[in-house]
Amino acid sequence: MTKKINIKKSPARKQVLKVQWHLHHKLAWLVVAGALLTTAIASLPSLISAWGPARTLYTLNQVNGGELGNTPVLNSIKDQNNIDGLIAEYNKTHPKQQITSWVGDETQFLNVKEKGASTDDPYNGWKSAEPNWKNPQVVEPGKTYRVRMFVHNNNPRGLNVVAQNVRAWVNMADASAETEKTITAYIGGSNTNEVYDEAKFTSTGGKKFNLAYIPGSVKYVNNWTLDQARTDFNYTIDSKTYKGYAPLSDYMFAKQGVLLGYDTYDADTLQFNGSIPGCYQYSGWIYFDLAAQFQDTVGIGVTKEVSKQGANDWQKSLKVNVGETVDFEIAYANRNTGGLGQYGVVIRDILPKGMELVPESTQYASADTQGEYRKWEAHSGNNNTITFNGINASDAKTAYAPTKDLSYLVKFSAKVSETVCGNNDITLTNIGRVSATTSDKRYFNDATADVIVAANECPPDVPPYTPDVPPTTPSTIAKTGAGATIAAIAVAAAIIVWHHFYVQQNKLKKPAHLRTAKSRKRK
Repeated sequence: MTKKINIKKSPARKQVLKVQWHLHHKLAWLVVAGALLTTAIASLPSLISAWGPARTLYTLNQVNGGELGNTPVLNSIKDQNNIDGLIAEYNKTHPKQQITSWVGDETQFLNVKEKGASTDDPYNGWKSAEPNWKNPQVVEPGKTYRVRMFVHNNNPRGLNVVAQNVRAWVNMADASAETEKTITAYIGGSNTNEVYDEAKFTSTGGKKFNLAYIPGSVKYVNNWTLDQARTDFNYTIDSKTYKGYAPLSDYMFAKQGVLLGYDTYDADTLQFNGSIPGCYQYSGWIYFDLAAQFQDTVGIGVTKEVSKQGANDWQKSLKVNVGETVDFEIAYANRNTGGLGQYGVVIRDILPKGMELVPESTQYASADTQGEYRKWEAHSGNNNTITFNGINASDAKTAYAPTKDLSYLVKFSAKVSETVCGNNDITLTNIGRVSATTSDKRYFNDATADVIVAANECPPDVPPYTPDVPPTTPSTIAKTGAGATIAAIAVAAAIIVWHHFYVQQNKLKKPAHLRTAKSRKRK
């Protein structure tokens, strides 16, 4: 007679259920641990510099083998090993386009060095292996740092495959003081891809600092600019001579960016025509300088506000209609905590595309004017001083002492262009910039105000407004570089560990047990 067994009450069944419960419990913990580990690794900005977006990367041999076809591709070559051998191989097959070095991994096209740590000669831009360039960079009080960006259309077909409207822009960290700051550089074109890379700055001893761009320091070096220097061709702008490189507009640090190129340069707008042929022969370097400003020593107080014209109702953001004129005000004060004066103060404005300065509208107010606004007398007939070189609020010898009160005010008017039209509201961000010298070091600070243009119908033959606005740095950048790789490894490791426990549990008889300045309103 066959003996019936109650499966639900069977000891074997109980043991199986017990093992399964522990396995599910352990699996749940492993999944959570894996997720936490992945999140933690992906959120380690101090250790991993992000680059992106995720894209196909090529070796030099693949590029030379024609894999890009007729498509211009920016900064997507990744040859990290045997650089010297690759250079020799390249020069052997390209006798008319000899090179001495390049960036082996073009995803990491942004790096930093202390200014003066090695030669700043523009010819050394091509020496990618030159020491002292690094990312991240440790900053110290009173020092200036040089940043460089590599720009390369990877297609080897030269003039037959040209990247159009290539533009570079840099999203600076905000002006808040932190122990770590990150800047993000972008390069993109109208018929090619867009890429970005980060550079990280840290301090020692937990000191808080911010980063300030040094106006006028951005420049571009390529074979054409170097050839011009070799033939004694120099650019002279505002009595300053540039040899071996072309100065670029400070708009690279505003939203519209600046056009790059090869051999067609506009000395009035300080940018190229946006066309970069393919191959290393036409690649180039962007350089610019940043100052590290530490919270406990130097502070330049600057605020920027906007008002309806003549209303003196100052605010950080104002909604207007197309064609309207608004007033902007930039306010400066010395915020040094160590009692040091600031001299050589220059106040400058950067208008966004779509806004036009009203000529001769600039006024200033200071202690010398008893706080009353007076017209700024343009020098040499230059009516756009405030948006060009800026206004000298003091000379090189007259210093402003630290104060809680405003020391100098600048006011001017700007009109919203009729070309700012479209079906949606459009935000135009205006930048006010103040520079000053403390203890023989130059420091800078920015503030912004927004003009929001109400949606409006475009006039005939006027296309909807498409500002040259690069994307802002996302609050959480996808870690498409080393961060993504490590995160993927973490997930894989978690799966492997779970599999190991699963196998072990099936072998065991007994389950294991687990365990910024506030807005002000004046009338």
